[in-house]
Amino acid sequence: MRRSPIPLAAVLLAAVLMVAGCGNDAGQVSKAPVAAPITADPTGGRVRGTMIMVHGGGWAGHDAHAQQLLMEIPGRNLLDRGWRVVSIDTKEGEGGLQNVLDTVDNEIARKTGNGPMCLYGESSGAHLALVAAARRRAVDCVIGLGTPTDLPLYESEGPTSREPQVRQVAGQIKMFFGSTSAELARWNPVGLASSIRADVLLMREGDDPIVSQAYAARFKAASPGTDVVELEAGDPAQASTRFVHGTISAGGRRQYAAAIDAFIARALEAR
Repeated sequence: MRRSPIPLAAVLLAAVLMVAGCGNDAGQVSKAPVAAPITADPTGGRVRGTMIMVHGGGWAGHDAHAQQLLMEIPGRNLLDRGWRVVSIDTKEGEGGLQNVLDTVDNEIARKTGNGPMCLYGESSGAHLALVAAARRRAVDCVIGLGTPTDLPLYESEGPTSREPQVRQVAGQIKMFFGSTSAELARWNPVGLASSIRADVLLMREGDDPIVSQAYAARFKAASPGTDVVELEAGDPAQASTRFVHGTISAGGRRQYAAAIDAFIARALEAR
């Protein structure tokens, strides 16, 4: 069963504390070290493909716990299907992208087979995965869950949103990536879509209060081949239904697993 993560408000609060320096001068970032990648290879057979997994957390950097959770879901399912999984930790802001790119380059260098090279990310990690795919044509596929695909849109909507968490994330985007069109251009997946040769699957919880349907729709408009899946929401009164931003039902969990299975099967067929 999918883990029930720490409530998003707590995640975002942690992100803000890390950026603020947690008692240091405002504007300082956390100097917590980035954890080493966690890797696992399937047993009893050849590696069919490689999936690099990137945790979320508002681009706030180091989160070894979130990194480890990805090894369970979707990591375990991918291992069962013959994939090598590599879950990475990241630096804050722009530095996180370099962690993703370095891992892609390292995995390309060590590959012994012809299987696909793919990225899986959640929330801000999904954003970094798409940007990395625009910069590395060796990436064959990207799976994003709760992906903020349009940073200028988020910044424009954030200040007037009724959701405090949306306003908070909009502030994170401005802090880490800027606010002008020129500053955001190289970080904006919708604008980078034409540079992404990878196949893309975008998923979101049906009750996601942080990333609306508009973000997947805007990316699909820019890249029509994108697969979009909305996961059935669960009962918010039940802690076991908590997912990344919202909730997920038992049926939504099946949707999640089936969407990934179908997507990676097509990635293998394409090779």
